[in-house]
Amino acid sequence: MQPQLFSWKYASQHELICVHVFEQLHVYLEVVGVGRVTGATFLSLTGMYLAVVYAEDEAIDPPKTASATKSPKERGLLSKHLPRVEEVIAPGSTTCGCGTERHFIGEDVSERLDIVPAQFRVIVTRRPKYACRDCEVGIVQAPAKPRLIEGGMPTETTVASVIVSKYADHLPLYRQSQIYARQGVNID
Repeated sequence: MQPQLFSWKYASQHELICVHVFEQLHVYLEVVGVGRVTGATFLSLTGMYLAVVYAEDEAIDPPKTASATKSPKERGLLSKHLPRVEEVIAPGSTTCGCGTERHFIGEDVSERLDIVPAQFRVIVTRRPKYACRDCEVGIVQAPAKPRLIEGGMPTETTVASVIVSKYADHLPLYRQSQIYARQGVNID
């Protein structure tokens, strides 16, 4: 039984790992067949063992470099695919107090994320009727387009939106009804 160098109760995580590494190295040396090892030899072998372990760790998870971290200007950049609505806020007058026109030297640009809520619209379908005044034989009118729900008011995209909200977004129908009611559309 070896003497305990420090109290396990107050050992830090690093100390516990080091003790575990020493125990593994001691077992390895016994398996390899190296007999009793002096303290200096044991420390040099331990150093080599730890160097190998650290090299393996860095190969698996390389340390982060300064270029991998984002600079403050790169944080919060919005995706390029999002449409941009540009708003230019120009001063009221670009005439200097001395009477000359000021020239453009630069600008400050800021981007904010904006969300346009779902927009409801009504699709009005008109089918004109045509008749001949001379012969009064009959009326001509284009046939109506087929609907997903015969005689129903929702379009195909409305039905698709409700289904996606219900099954993909897990939004129950009564909540969807409340959301639509806030925008003035009663679907009950």
